[in-house]
Amino acid sequence: MTFTAPQVMEILESYKFSYTTEADLQASIERVFKEKQVEFQRECRLGDDLRIDFLVADGIGIEIK
Repeated sequence: MTFTAPQVMEILESYKFSYTTEADLQASIERVFKEKQVEFQRECRLGDDLRIDFLVADGIGIEIK
């Protein structure tokens, strides 16, 4: 399914994430996206030295820090 940026934010804000590391949080977000059928790519390359943690369908980039 294709979601808008506000819809993606609403999905993420509806969860309380418990994590220790950035990798833990990324894994939790991936599970949520799969559960909600959000189309995404992990570790998406945007250029030679540039990649983002998630690229959601409709061009929404998410970087976890």
